Order: sequence, then structure tokens, then C-alpha cells
Amino acid sequence: MAQFFNDDGELVHESVGVIVQNPQREILLFKRVKYPFLWTIPAGHRDIGEDPRLAATRELGEETAIVAEDELQELFVGEIRGDSCVGGVDIHFWYAYLYHVKEDIVPVIEAEEGTQWGWFAPQDIPLVTLPVRYLLSQTSVRKLL
Repeated sequence: MAQFFNDDGELVHESVGVIVQNPQREILLFKRVKYPFLWTIPAGHRDIGEDPRLAATRELGEETAIVAEDELQELFVGEIRGDSCVGGVDIHFWYAYLYHVKEDIVPVIEAEEGTQWGWFAPQDIPLVTLPVRYLLSQTSVRKLL
């Protein structure tokens, strides 16, 4: 996985994620089977040397079987603190994207990633992971949703 030390000497992992939105402007979320066991978006660590947009497309396909036919729209690039992972790191540098599906689809959530899934209107978002909560709270992101 891609990682680096920031200016303060802290180890930072690089993550990618995709907010998937249907024609009704609902957001696709699934419930994680691993810590922190909350609702999340398709996301994961970026591999070393992997283009962030391609990494996000890969994670989208791996976790939901959604094949992105159009390019993902960049939503957010930056550091999110408090985002713990099994690798023991609490800081992740995120590349988050938006992808619009053209019709309602039924995603195939990878069993080792999540159990339940659903389309949620912005006002009905359940308890989500810290990075998803952070992303959805950003004014620049909210304007696009």
C-alpha cells in the first residue's frame, strides 16, 4: 500500500473512495463486516505506484461489482486524521471521487467487505465511518451531491 511520512514524522496511508449516487441523488452505502462495523462507501488503500483515480475505480469494482463506464469526478484530496485502520495508522491521505450511475442498480457487495447495502438520501444517512462523515460534511462535497 502507498504510504509516506508527513512533515511531523507521522506515518500516513493513502486511501481512495467513491461516493456512488443514483438518479434520485441517493448515496450507496454498505455495512462493513470489519472494524469499525459502520456504514461506508466503496474504499480502500491505494497500491504503491497506482494512479489514485484508477485505484478508486478498482475498489469500486472489487467491493460492489460496479464497472465505472464514465470517469470518476474528483471530490476531495487531503488528509483525514482519526481514520484508524488495521495497519495501525490513524492518518490517511484521501482521494475521494463521485460516480453517478445512470439507473438504479443492485450492487454485489463482496461478502468479506460488507453485509447490508442501501441507497440513502442525504438526510437519511445512517451512522457512517469517520472518513465518510468527514467527506459528507465538506461544503465542496455537499454542493455536488
